[in-house]
Amino acid sequence: ETSLITTVSAVSGGMVTSEGVDGVTARGVSWGTNHNPTIDRDRTTDGLGSGAFFSNLENLIPNTTYYVRAYATNSAGTAYGTEQTFVTLDVTKGSLNDIDGNTYKTVVIGTQTWMAENLKTAKFTDNTSLPLISDNTEWINLGSPGYCWYENDALANKPTYGALYNWYSVNTGKLCPTGWHVATDEDWAVLSTFLGDGSAAEIKIKEVGTTHWITNAFAITNSSGFTALPAGTRLADDGTFYGIGEGTVWWSATENGAQYAFARSLATFGGFISGYADKHQGCSVRCIKD
Repeated sequence: ETSLITTVSAVSGGMVTSEGVDGVTARGVSWGTNHNPTIDRDRTTDGLGSGAFFSNLENLIPNTTYYVRAYATNSAGTAYGTEQTFVTLDVTKGSLNDIDGNTYKTVVIGTQTWMAENLKTAKFTDNTSLPLISDNTEWINLGSPGYCWYENDALANKPTYGALYNWYSVNTGKLCPTGWHVATDEDWAVLSTFLGDGSAAEIKIKEVGTTHWITNAFAITNSSGFTALPAGTRLADDGTFYGIGEGTVWWSATENGAQYAFARSLATFGGFISGYADKHQGCSVRCIKD
């Protein structure tokens, strides 16, 4: 029986009652998201011989059904026990509305509450409209608030990836719903430290699979519920769009000199990285609760 189930782990095990002629040389639990998992894929190795054993299953995906079977191997081959099933816990989620009528999932990660989706508002919180900038030349020369949709295609990209904003939009302090703010560099640092920085954080915040990411590591769990998507960016030097499916950049509300502001990026196999971007660049925004 499986116990101590969390969003990303569980404890299982089994009992070897008979070793056969030559004795059991390996035992443990095999698991997967399909029926009848075998040792050819995910498995634990928990000693040898007869008797009871316990198995720690790790790097699981939240809110997912798993099938597990105890196994024992001797010179005659591998035998499996009765299949058991369990469901990992879901992350804590809520919802939030913006002034433009969009609804977002939210998630508690450590001591913080984040939007679990990128911002997509076309209005400031005072109900005034943000300028929608399609022309590349106008974009790179703009020194005031502006936003766009990737490849200027709202129908294809708004629902999933949200909008891309220049930093002048962020600096107004009027992008996020009341009681929320654009994450500062300090906010991002707290998240990064909680998740484990670099590749460890990448595993916990990226959306699982290749529905949106062109490629993705097998170990990705999105255990935090942050659900990072590869929204791409709009370049500051020529206004072209780049990187959808491959990576994303989120603004920080923290300035870094006259030309730049701090940002966080995430790319295919690239880790969760702290850096900065030109204020004219078009980046995604995540709001965090005050």
